Amino acid sequence: MLRTREGSEQIRELEELWAAPAAPERVPPRRRLTMPRVEGWHLIAGWLGFFAMVLVFAPMPAENMATPLWGELLIAANLIALLAAAFLGVAFGRLGFGTATVAGCLGMAVAVACTTTGHHSGNWWLAELGFTAALTGVAAAGFGQRLRRK
Repeated sequence: MLRTREGSEQIRELEELWAAPAAPERVPPRRRLTMPRVEGWHLIAGWLGFFAMVLVFAPMPAENMATPLWGELLIAANLIALLAAAFLGVAFGRLGFGTATVAGCLGMAVAVACTTTGHHSGNWWLAELGFTAALTGVAAAGFGQRLRRK
């Protein structure tokens, strides 16, 4: 078997490549996931949409059902907190989002109270709870963004 100079040169280059360390894998840099900025009008539009949905889709209360005083106080506290959040948010964004977060927690308590008192029959309270939980999450996200900005 005759070898040419070019053939033995190629074999030597291949052997060098075989013995060489592997090239490091190029790992793309990780991108940071950032949340879009939550504006106050997002939250206002969400709560207005929630109340519009309640007016249109909420079932009638159970017959002869009297809402207990603590339930009325809970609803009143929720509405007062929402109004306070709207007015405070204009001057103090951080305080407005914080108050909206508290109002959202009160809204979730109202939804749970709806089923515990038997005010609405069926699963309406689950829709109420889901929407108020989502709005609470938006308010908390906006509050967290304001706290990080200082």
